[in-house]
Amino acid sequence: MFTSHVAVGAERTSSFVSDIHYGYGLLTGRTEGRPIVFHTGDNFGFKAMSVWLPENDLALAILSNEESTHLEPVGSRLLQKLR
Repeated sequence: MFTSHVAVGAERTSSFVSDIHYGYGLLTGRTEGRPIVFHTGDNFGFKAMSVWLPENDLALAILSNEESTHLEPVGSRLLQKLR
């Protein structure tokens, strides 16, 4: 289910995830050398991001009811504090 099928490259950049690939609705990559699985979403007025670090058995769900919120910096700061 978490198999990477398509390299995303320049189409999808991230402030804290490198080597991003897409597979079965989820994005996979690496953060600070560790594997990461994540997905972002938005709808008018809302944003969401789910993050899973399988090696650390750590999952985050970041939700905002303000569509101008940039969730990646929030996720990056949370991951730094939870290391």
